[in-house]
Amino acid sequence: MERLKKEKDVNVRITTTTDGETFVTEGAGEYAHDDEAHYVAYTERDEHGSVTRSGLHIGREKLLLHRDGAVVMKMLFDPAATTKADYSTSGFATQFAVRTRQYDVFFDEKCITIDLRYTLAENNDDAGADFELKIEIMDA
Repeated sequence: MERLKKEKDVNVRITTTTDGETFVTEGAGEYAHDDEAHYVAYTERDEHGSVTRSGLHIGREKLLLHRDGAVVMKMLFDPAATTKADYSTSGFATQFAVRTRQYDVFFDEKCITIDLRYTLAENNDDAGADFELKIEIMDA
C-alpha cells in the first residue's frame, strides 16, 4: 500500500466529558486523506513531559483512534456495532466494550469537528461509563 503524502500540519484538541468532568488534551501533527478516509497522526505531551503518539482514521461511518505512550489504546467507534477497545499500561491490560451512540463529522475550510457519544463497559456489562468526545482538527 502506498504511503499517503502529508497535506498539511494540524493541531488537534480533544475534549472529553464524563461524569460531569471535562478533560482537554492537545497535540500537533499531520493530515492526509484519500477517497476512503481522513488521517491524522499527532503527538501529545502531558504536564509531566510524557509523549503519546496518536492517530485518527476518520471514515464516513466509523472512527479508529489509537494511542501509543504510557497508555496504549485502540478504539473503534462504529454506531452499527458494539466493538472492543484494547487498553494497556506497563502493568495492566484489558478490553472494554464500546457502544457508539453518536458519530458525527463536520467539515469546513479550516477545521474538522467530530462529535462522539459512547459507552465503555467492562466484561460486556450492560452498564458502563458514558463519554462525550469532541475532536477538533484545525490548520496549524
